[in-house]
Amino acid sequence: MQGMAAWEQELAQEVESDFRRRLISSCKEKCISPLYLQDGDLNKGEAVCLDRCVHKFMQTNLLIQKTAGEIGGRIMGSME
Repeated sequence: MQGMAAWEQELAQEVESDFRRRLISSCKEKCISPLYLQDGDLNKGEAVCLDRCVHKFMQTNLLIQKTAGEIGGRIMGSME
């Protein structure tokens, strides 16, 4: 059982890391112009865009998790 818990923890960390990578990549591409990357500071428009992008990304991820959980529950229920 201990091996299974370690595997689940490792999988959770991998999923979280992948989520973070996709979030950063997606919002950076959408909100920050490559022309201004050397500037170092976000302007107000970029900051607002990033805030909204992160919020939408998180909300979408929660909806996907909820839907997947419901579908998984129905599948498991039909197998009983």
